[in-house]
Amino acid sequence: MAFPFALFGLIGSFVSAAGQIQAGQAALTESQINAKNLQNEMEMNKVVAKQNISERIRNYEQNVSQNIAQFAIGSGRADRSVEAFMMAQKETVGKDIKAMGQQSYLQSLSDKSAIAAERARGKGAYTAAKISAGTTLLSGVSNYYTTKGG
Repeated sequence: MAFPFALFGLIGSFVSAAGQIQAGQAALTESQINAKNLQNEMEMNKVVAKQNISERIRNYEQNVSQNIAQFAIGSGRADRSVEAFMMAQKETVGKDIKAMGQQSYLQSLSDKSAIAAERARGKGAYTAAKISAGTTLLSGVSNYYTTKGG
């Protein structure tokens, strides 16, 4: 009479193992989707950084035009203090653009790390599910033969 129950236990082990593999596949698929979303976000961050740099350059050019107009009304463009001021503005915008570029680069590195970590998480979950399923099957087979008596 123990034999039919042993068979049910073995079947249960196969069903459980199949469920574990499906859960692992689901985790892998989820991580692939998350990684793709992170990849898209990284690309969007790059576009935003380029837009911010372009906006900073536009603001600089607008300010230069306004300053030239103001200086033309006042002491004139030939004044050395005007030239020094304009050069300082140019240096400031250069530093700002460099800082924005560095921030964009660092953000890109961070995004790439997050993408790699997400992919690794999914692969790890899938591998763990396969190992767990294999363990469940081995345990089920072992229990089957122990219960069956052979």
